[in-house]
Amino acid sequence: MTKTDGGETKGDGKRPFGALARSIRIGDLEVPNRIVFPALATGFGSADGYLTERCISYYLERARGGAGLIIVEPAAVAGAGRSASNTLLIDDDKFIQMHAKLCEVLHAERVKLFLQLVHAGRKTSSRVTGTPPVAPSAEPDPDFGETPVELTTAQVRGVVLAFVSAAVRARSAGYDGVEVLGTGGFLLHQFLSLDSNHRTDDYGGDVVARARILTEVIAGIRAAAPQLALSARIGPGRKDQYYLGLDELQEVAKLSAGAGASCVNVALGAEMLARTDRVPVASPGQVKQPIEPVVKGAVSVPVIGGGSISDMNQAEELVQAERVDLVAIGRPVITDERLPAKLFEGRSSEIRPCIHCNVCLGRPPNPVMTCPANPRVGREQLFWLSRRGGGRHVVVIGTGLAGLWSAVLAAELGYTVEVFEPGSILGNLVAVRSRIPGQTENYRIVDYLSRELRTLGVPVHLRRKVTVRDVLETRPDAVFVTRIGPIEPPQVDGLSNVHTIDPITVLSTEPTMGDKVVLLGGGLMGAEVAYYLTKKGKQVCLLEERSRVASDTHPELRQRILAALREMDCPVYVGVHHLQVNVYGELAVEYEKRTLKLPVDTIILAGNYETCDNSFRELEGKVKEVCFIGDAYETAELTRLVYEATGRLVDLANRL
Repeated sequence: MTKTDGGETKGDGKRPFGALARSIRIGDLEVPNRIVFPALATGFGSADGYLTERCISYYLERARGGAGLIIVEPAAVAGAGRSASNTLLIDDDKFIQMHAKLCEVLHAERVKLFLQLVHAGRKTSSRVTGTPPVAPSAEPDPDFGETPVELTTAQVRGVVLAFVSAAVRARSAGYDGVEVLGTGGFLLHQFLSLDSNHRTDDYGGDVVARARILTEVIAGIRAAAPQLALSARIGPGRKDQYYLGLDELQEVAKLSAGAGASCVNVALGAEMLARTDRVPVASPGQVKQPIEPVVKGAVSVPVIGGGSISDMNQAEELVQAERVDLVAIGRPVITDERLPAKLFEGRSSEIRPCIHCNVCLGRPPNPVMTCPANPRVGREQLFWLSRRGGGRHVVVIGTGLAGLWSAVLAAELGYTVEVFEPGSILGNLVAVRSRIPGQTENYRIVDYLSRELRTLGVPVHLRRKVTVRDVLETRPDAVFVTRIGPIEPPQVDGLSNVHTIDPITVLSTEPTMGDKVVLLGGGLMGAEVAYYLTKKGKQVCLLEERSRVASDTHPELRQRILAALREMDCPVYVGVHHLQVNVYGELAVEYEKRTLKLPVDTIILAGNYETCDNSFRELEGKVKEVCFIGDAYETAELTRLVYEATGRLVDLANRL
């Protein structure tokens, strides 16, 4: 057994993942195991700040899944502290009732519960809060851009009282503890970092003064609600925003514990990185220097750490080596709510894999949690209440992610299911994109779903091009079409003078092509294929008729792709028109009122494609339900299709 100042752990170490399975004390609170589901905003709250039934259902599934501690998503301690229009509020007693219901329902599963408390500070907008944002100093957040009002000394003390009052409400609701959010670029973090705090009063200056608001919050909560466990979440930020050096971070950890924190939760900075898909560079949240050991050596209270962990063996090793006392596992538990139970029951091979696409973190203008690897997220009640589809027959054409999920869920709902795929592998555009460096993990979810189909006994017919007649012969009650249509070739004179190919063929078969390659079409697919071929040593030029490359994806992802292309000296031209290939193999284009002549051996036609194969429109009127879903390359759009397909499936189960 190991021991920390937070109490003695239990367990014989013989269970699978024995270190993670041991209990631990945080203050006077005993947590049944070392897996923490951290606070991640869901967007499931109401516009007026209430916790909703949708929130409760989401957390109930994770409580049933076996996590020892769940830290419920951020609740703002003041209306001016909301970062989004659906951020929870805990600034009034009227919010206690729904939190009390959550605590009652989840405590029945023997899980321990904290509520994370937050004030956004300048990391918000007056459009969200209705009032100007506030901050330690009157300088705007780099992302939001709105100049905040500098808090007076008296107003700072008012913020402290708001945190304390919120903690008292959390105690009244039945929470076992609260977590004070001192990282992520929010108000307390803004005070901690010299990047955003230029005050000259008691709350600015050296690290002790900058941490004063945090320590006063912790001490105030400890005095007002001594029975609550209290976590201080801190982290280094990143060097261009809200940075804390490791020596300062260590000092803040000591100050937090000294003020009364029962544990310290160390963020690795993943939440400070751009909310992007993974691109051909480091994965989100990847850091070069481990953070937790620095803090672990500075305090005697338990330390929570391990952000961005997807390998559960690594999580086990962190606890075994006493680098951390508890491990925060967020996105993987969103993907598979039963992950902890599967670990402890020796069923780790059955865990549904997280592909780290970060879609779950939400994307404006709809910052609501979804997951392409788990379409039940946010719709738990929908699947609980769905009817069975026994005796009905469903045909799925195409094995994109939406098609695979449709087949799996249809089989789980009791339908008989057949899947037809004209290609030789499952996954369609997910499989194609997994060839891009940095995107290889995407195929893990396809592997998982293919195993599920085998387990469920669903026949999958590969290399089978079906016709409308073939489908009708199966006598289906419903058909889901989840294949894309053909790529639309651009208008280029003389295109027959040069070898042409489409990007899907490039990624799926690695065909022979010349060294001088021009990609026509600078969407996300075109940009990533340009990167892929440049890495292979081809001389690549990327052309786009519109004014922006990769405009069909998240702005941060777009910026990182463009940076990668610049680093490899891959020329990118936007706003091109009047394309023509002459008999000498030169591509002439109009660019910025001049003509460019580009030598070319191969042109890759990466233009628009029909999002769904419309050749099956004849099925309408001949089959009870025909759902044209299609497929997508970009992850957020793919997630939307997965949710649309699976939602239609549940709707059909309730109607057919």
